[in-house]
Amino acid sequence: MAYNQNDNNEEWDRWDSNASNSSYYNQPTHKPYGQAFITASLVCGFLSMTLSCAIPFVVSALGILFALLTYRKGKKMVHAARMGLTLCIIGFAFQFVVITVNVVSLLRDPEKYENTYRQYFEENTGIDYDRLLENFRKSFPHTGQE
Repeated sequence: MAYNQNDNNEEWDRWDSNASNSSYYNQPTHKPYGQAFITASLVCGFLSMTLSCAIPFVVSALGILFALLTYRKGKKMVHAARMGLTLCIIGFAFQFVVITVNVVSLLRDPEKYENTYRQYFEENTGIDYDRLLENFRKSFPHTGQE
């Protein structure tokens, strides 16, 4: 009889490890602990590295949280979770440096950025910036004056 089949009910022998269709080989497997958090951490890490606005701070913080949620006491952190954590930290640090450099350059030469902003505002809205500020001051007479 092939593959250790039973004569009575034609089922595969569950205990014969030599049988290729034995249920010993078909045991259900479980997902690694925190698999969803690991994936979320990696995705947040990639997004924090590629996005270039204020969102990477939020995405990086979430990615760091997700990576730390996969950590179990007494166990090593999964490599993918460490990679997500690393990407999130690098993305967070990079965005912090970029924003710091922009703020410092703005504080060093505010007139340059004001003229650039005025030109941008007037091109996109068609409204004169000085006239807008004058109308704003007329609307709120106590603003900025004592």
